[in-house]
Amino acid sequence: MTGTGALGLHATKIRWEQPTLAGGLVRPSAAWFMIDDSFGPVNGPATWAAAVYLALGPSGRAALAQQPDASASDVFATRPDLLPVLLVFHDEPTGDEIRHRYLWFGPRLRSAPTAPYTKVERAGRRVAGPLRVRTRLAVSVPDTAHAEQRIAIARSGWGDHEPPLARVPADGWDRVEVGAATRVSALCEGLGELLWSRWHPGRGSRERERAGR
Repeated sequence: MTGTGALGLHATKIRWEQPTLAGGLVRPSAAWFMIDDSFGPVNGPATWAAAVYLALGPSGRAALAQQPDASASDVFATRPDLLPVLLVFHDEPTGDEIRHRYLWFGPRLRSAPTAPYTKVERAGRRVAGPLRVRTRLAVSVPDTAHAEQRIAIARSGWGDHEPPLARVPADGWDRVEVGAATRVSALCEGLGELLWSRWHPGRGSRERERAGR
């Protein structure tokens, strides 16, 4: 994945967006998905769902879990700083990065692989600031309300006892089911699909058709 079309996808919270834009990805744990201009529907929806989940992080998921009967939109209306934002930026991969993928497990995307994933400590390089952002994809409170309306899963609280991600090698893996779909994974999948449709307008409907087959 080299050349001028190389892109990275970094997931974070809105409260960390400005420091990330200014300072870049420099901490050893700073991570991103490795995509490019040809990034298509094979990995797209799963990557975006996983990115939303990673952007929520423990603090975002804990805020939901503390109000098990509340809607996500109500929770984030009081804590908008926890809303996810996805930053697609221009990257310069060397080809030497240590990468892996995730398998995403949700209500529709079962055992779907993401794009390759790396982090500063594994890539052996930093992405210096200011980050050269190509596209900003932010989740809003109305977005969460819209996604929740389409969640076809029991409203059984926001417990996240079975994370919907399994780490696998970047090249070659057995397709495994990693756990039961939860309300959290359904929300992330819905938001991921929404953001994916904004990144690739028109593809969201085709992905829904394929997922329903």
